Amino acid sequence: MSFQNAKVIGPCLNPKEYFGMNDKIARGDKNFIVTSSMLRAVLHCPSRWKWGYNPPESDAKTTGSLLDCVLLVPEQFGHRYAIKPRHPDDDTKPMSAATKEYKAWKAEIEADGLEPVSREDVGDAKLAMKRINADEILSAWFDACDRQIWVKAEWKDEATGLVIPCQALLDFVPRADTEFAKCLGDLKCIRSAVHRAFESQITTFGWHIQAAFYMDMFMAAVNPEKNQDGEDRNTWCFCGVENYPPFEPFRRLLIADFVDKGRLKYQFALAKYARHLKTGIWPGYDDGPDAIQGWTPIAPPAWMAYEDLSEKLQDDVSAAEEEAPGHDIPT
Repeated sequence: MSFQNAKVIGPCLNPKEYFGMNDKIARGDKNFIVTSSMLRAVLHCPSRWKWGYNPPESDAKTTGSLLDCVLLVPEQFGHRYAIKPRHPDDDTKPMSAATKEYKAWKAEIEADGLEPVSREDVGDAKLAMKRINADEILSAWFDACDRQIWVKAEWKDEATGLVIPCQALLDFVPRADTEFAKCLGDLKCIRSAVHRAFESQITTFGWHIQAAFYMDMFMAAVNPEKNQDGEDRNTWCFCGVENYPPFEPFRRLLIADFVDKGRLKYQFALAKYARHLKTGIWPGYDDGPDAIQGWTPIAPPAWMAYEDLSEKLQDDVSAAEEEAPGHDIPT
């Protein structure tokens, strides 16, 4: 199984066009364009996605979106954001959101399709960018990359015969004449870049699924079947910063085994999604095979058995110590 009719559209000059492709298409319609994040949401809970789930807003998400803009497409900042006005009598404070002036300003900028952001948030994003640019390896990486590359493709599901439209937006595509020519990559602005925490986030958020989905779609676009001697992108890179001061940068390579697991997962997810489209059935959390008359039984997790055993052993040791003779050294 592979992507077909794939093509590189080019740099995404207007993110609203990419993210707005599905605005007029109902979820559950076969023409809905599949993205990595949407596919992972369906994999997590089909019913929740079908009924309109979108990730909740958060300060971390705002910082990440701003960093994407100022680092990847800084020329778009004025077309996407408007900085919140300050207090008329004290420039060190933001204007209260309860005032008529602020509400009028917000209505005006939202009518223009802009998102309000604080001066502090913009400052944080710029500081994060400064930390990234100060890193010698990351600076070389950014200089070598084309950014925000839009790719489209189709996926034909063998079981249902459905052809599913897909798209991807790659943060980093290193140019073929650079040292990173075999790589593709993604920018992350995250809570913790500690190694074990980062590994956990990969599986929690399905970043390996994203990596394989993007890599395979891009390769299908640049290497159609009639030209298999083209590019060879076999390495996925995650880079970015933690989302709070001092915005510590990080650089990670996703090894091939992790990408392979992501590939199996997205292919399974696409087959699952096609089945939901075909049948019109979108299961919820408790509609799985383990449910009993529609109710999911919850058993004690395995670690609890070890906790019980540990407590029993501790009780046994305490009891033995109480019964043991004294440990005074005889004289």
